[in-house]
Amino acid sequence: MPRPAPGSAIRTLFARLRHARVLLLLTTLVGALLALVVTQFRGPAFEATSQVQVAPPLVLNVAPFDQPDGRSLVAAEFAALRSDAVADAAREVLPDVSGDISFSVDPDANILTVVARADDRATARVSAEAYIAAYTDLRQARWLVELDQAEQVVTAELETTRSRMDGADPGEQSALESTERELTAT
Repeated sequence: MPRPAPGSAIRTLFARLRHARVLLLLTTLVGALLALVVTQFRGPAFEATSQVQVAPPLVLNVAPFDQPDGRSLVAAEFAALRSDAVADAAREVLPDVSGDISFSVDPDANILTVVARADDRATARVSAEAYIAAYTDLRQARWLVELDQAEQVVTAELETTRSRMDGADPGEQSALESTERELTAT
């Protein structure tokens, strides 16, 4: 078997090392490109959660204002949280509110949850809080309207009771005074 020339073994070694370097470089570039693609399409990196517990509104002892049961109240409040009115109010307060918002409800604990996803932690947190704040503000405004309506009904009943007291006999007047005390106590 003939022996290779003294310089050919070294040349072969360098050729193999060059080939290995190219292969290593190519593998590194493909891996970096794949990592870049994955990070671009994976979505927002931060997630923030904000919650609110739904409590039943004040119990109004006025006939036209019946209170719904707990499950239907939570379902109605969940629908209100997901409404366009809340989204518009949140965007009005915070124009950069994250568009990647999801909602969930725990009907057993009466808890509504907003989850916001964004590219940075602060935007995610502020977006979730903006939705809860907008929902809370709209809910309080709605309850104030309902309370005002109930007050109008009670005032009308009180005026009717007082007008009937003027010409009432003593027994009926006592019953009307009792009704008046009930109306002014609510």
